[in-house]
Amino acid sequence: MNARTANVWPFAGIVLLWGSAFCISCWLTFTPAPSVTDGSIGRSVVANILGESRMALSDRFYLQADTEYHKGIGHIRDEAFNDSIYQTILTETAPTMHIHIRGKSVQEMMPWLLFTIRCNPQDVDAYLVAAFWLASDDVARPDLAHELLKEGQCNIPFNSEIQLEDGRIYLNQGRLADAKRKFDAGLAFWPGAHSADDKDAQSDKAELLLYRGLLYEADGQTNKTIEAFEEILRMFPARTSLRTRIDELKNGEEPSILASSMWRDILNKYEETSRACDRKNDEDAHDVQEKAE
Repeated sequence: MNARTANVWPFAGIVLLWGSAFCISCWLTFTPAPSVTDGSIGRSVVANILGESRMALSDRFYLQADTEYHKGIGHIRDEAFNDSIYQTILTETAPTMHIHIRGKSVQEMMPWLLFTIRCNPQDVDAYLVAAFWLASDDVARPDLAHELLKEGQCNIPFNSEIQLEDGRIYLNQGRLADAKRKFDAGLAFWPGAHSADDKDAQSDKAELLLYRGLLYEADGQTNKTIEAFEEILRMFPARTSLRTRIDELKNGEEPSILASSMWRDILNKYEETSRACDRKNDEDAHDVQEKAE
C-alpha cells in the first residue's frame, strides 16, 4: 500500500460517517413514527460491535450533537498559546463565533442524538433533548417525539422525567387528556432513582404538580388544585405567588390569569430556557447570535 492510498482511508472513513449521519437525519425526520422506536435490532448490533466502548462513543456523539447546535463550533477550551502567533492563526482559520442553528438545520443534530441513544439506551438526557427538538417548531414532529419517549420509558422504566417531557409536548399540542395522563404517571413514578431530597428531583415534582394543578383548575376541580399548589409550597415556601392564587381559589375568586394562559406562559419560558446555552467564553459573555434557516 503506497502513501497516497494510505492517506485516502481516513478521509473515506470521515465521508462514510457523515454520509451515514445525513441518511439517518433524513430517515428520522420523514419516516413514519412507529419505526423510529423499533430499535431492538439496531441496539443489539451496536452492543455486539462496540462492546464496552459504546459508552464512550455515546458521550462523544452527544458532544457532537452540541457541536452541530453551535454550527460546527466545539466547546471553548483554555489554549496553550494564548496571545501568540499560533493562536492568531488558529483564530483566523477555525470558527469560534457563538451561533445557534435554527429551523430545518436542527435536523443535523438528530443523527448524533440517535447514535447516543443507540450506544447507551439508559441515557435519559439524550431522550429528553432529542424529544424536545423533534417536537419543536424547527422539526415539527411531535409524533416522533412521543414515540422516542415511549422507547425511553421502556429502556428506563418508571422515569418521571420522561413522563414530564411527554406531558409538556402533549400540553403544547392541546391534547389535555394525554397531558393529564402523563403528569399523573410522572407523579406516580417520582422520585424514581433519585433521592426525594434531591433539589432537581424536587423541581421536577413541583413542575408536575403545577401543570396538574392548573389542569385541575381548568376542569373546575378547585380542591385538587389547592392540594397540588400547597404541596409545591411545602417544598418551596418562597414561591409566594402560589399562595396568592390559593387564597383566591379558596375565596371563590377567579384568578386574574387563566390557568390555560398560565401553563402556556410556563411552556414558552421552558422552551426559551431549553434553547438557551450554558457555554461561556473567558469574559463570561452570553450574547448569542441565532441564525434562522
